[in-house]
Amino acid sequence: MKPVDSKRIEDLIRRLTDRNRHGWAARIYGSWMARSRDSESDEAPPTARQWHRCGRLQHRAGNVDAAIDAFRKSVLLTMHAGGQPAFLLHAALRQLADSLDIAGEKKSATQTRTLLERFAATERVDEDPMKTLPPADVITSAVSRCTFIMSIEWEASTNIAQCLVEQDGMVVFRERLRLEGNDDTWFEFEIQAPAGPDPSYPHVAVGITLPWQFSTPQAKQAALEIVNDMNLDNAAISACLKPDTGQIAIRGRIAFAGFHQGTGSLSDFATAQDEVTINLIAEIISTASAWQARAAGLCGRLGDSQAPGAAASQA
Repeated sequence: MKPVDSKRIEDLIRRLTDRNRHGWAARIYGSWMARSRDSESDEAPPTARQWHRCGRLQHRAGNVDAAIDAFRKSVLLTMHAGGQPAFLLHAALRQLADSLDIAGEKKSATQTRTLLERFAATERVDEDPMKTLPPADVITSAVSRCTFIMSIEWEASTNIAQCLVEQDGMVVFRERLRLEGNDDTWFEFEIQAPAGPDPSYPHVAVGITLPWQFSTPQAKQAALEIVNDMNLDNAAISACLKPDTGQIAIRGRIAFAGFHQGTGSLSDFATAQDEVTINLIAEIISTASAWQARAAGLCGRLGDSQAPGAAASQA
């Protein structure tokens, strides 16, 4: 297919998954992958990333055998292609093992996890003191640890790694969460980092959007007062009023610079990146938790409403 067709497919799949139409998304993406693979034209065959995404879609749709096949193809392509980021191989192996467990293939699942541990051990031994670490590698571990530490309730995610997607050169985790003490409101959370193994601007960006909308001039003025107070109260984050939706967003970014030379080992450097990312995530979520009551109260007084889909679904 032409590149424009690929983009259209990606956009369609994104819209379907946003609406929890995982069955349709898996069927359409799987059919597109099959046509691309069987094409007799000069078009490039499916990549490791595309097979990885196909596996995630099939897994969410409950098509375990199809997911296993896709994850295996992703692993093989990643292992035999140079320049692939470590997180892609690790995620594919981890999700392949999980899918094999679900299919009852316990021995194969154990062997797959052993292979994952072997790759991880090899990377730890082969340390270059002038090597930088891909910032995207911290997303899964940092979000997972914050989920445990802060008792975060995600709307749909059961496996953080399975929800990672690549968009416009960035690895992105995007999901809705509920904050402690708020049982009926979902907040939009996102963390992203460059996808390449050696990006020109290595960084991690984190953001959370409060669901209440402020659309009238009076409401916007009052919301901007909250935004200003938030910025004055905490210099570690940046709050703003989104002009398109009238919602308050809280954001932060960390840039990773330099090499791990002098830190002891590459694993120590990775741990440091993990820790600062965890601190940023915790700071942003804690800020949202601290200001949610004031934002909700203002929204109630001035007659605005929550963004569509922000309210928790009723059983």
